[in-house]
Amino acid sequence: MFKCTTCGKVYDDPGDGFCPDDGDLLQICAEPVSESTAVSSEETIPRGPQGANGLGIVVMDLSGSMTEPAFVASEDPAYSSKSKLEVMAHAFGSAIQELTTMSNAENAYVAVIGFSEKARVLGLFRVSEMKPDWKYWTDWVMQQIGSFCTQTNITEALKLARKLYDGALKGDLTPWGIQSFAPLYHTISIGSDIVEVPNIRVFLYSDGEHNVGNFENAFDKATLVPNMNVSGLITAFFGNIGDPGDQTMQEIAGICPIHNFKGFFWINNPKAFPFLRNVIHMTTTASGFCAECAKEGRTAIGRR
Repeated sequence: MFKCTTCGKVYDDPGDGFCPDDGDLLQICAEPVSESTAVSSEETIPRGPQGANGLGIVVMDLSGSMTEPAFVASEDPAYSSKSKLEVMAHAFGSAIQELTTMSNAENAYVAVIGFSEKARVLGLFRVSEMKPDWKYWTDWVMQQIGSFCTQTNITEALKLARKLYDGALKGDLTPWGIQSFAPLYHTISIGSDIVEVPNIRVFLYSDGEHNVGNFENAFDKATLVPNMNVSGLITAFFGNIGDPGDQTMQEIAGICPIHNFKGFFWINNPKAFPFLRNVIHMTTTASGFCAECAKEGRTAIGRR
């Protein structure tokens, strides 16, 4: 089922992904994590010491199809001629500029992974040292695509993101040049439980189907909360509902323990741009779990 959080209506068919009455983004309803999505304690990554740090991991599809027009049917001149990568780069750049003004920026880190046939870490940045210039980061993203190819290897992207994620949970990011890291934890309510959640989040988008070998989801058993399926993985599909790759992005997304929605949304027309920007901002502040969290004040949930 799909729910509009503005008017409260529930739909069996998502249409174009937006509520026909008020135009708000539709959310994919999920079962509450405390009732039906347990993860065994044997699959839980051992925690390192608690501290003051946060890590947001942004995973970018940089395959050749990202140079194609973003919104072909759009009549908005601000978007009609832009490629998918230009839209993504602009959203990333504006989110990073705002991020650099956050308090405790010296404790926050942003990792960027790019992928096509292979995946690699493009940079791991301390927020206090990032240039507060949206155009600089927009251009930086645009420059990355030249070293990637046309294929889409989501398996490798997830595996690399999981290595960073597990390293952050254990308090060891030394393979990526960070000598001291210990995640900050904050408390949230999940059903009748009060749990502590580390400030580690992942956002991954793609515009196509995985097409390099067999697909494996490295986040299948990932969890930020022992014994609960709260992976902190948010995904987006850059394309129309039902296109190849859409279902994969929906299925791998984590569940938001606050709203019981899938941490997933579609990027298929200019109305999605604010959600894209807000989710990137939320991820890089290592807080929230879904597009609804991002919409609620970017974000009141787990804000540092």
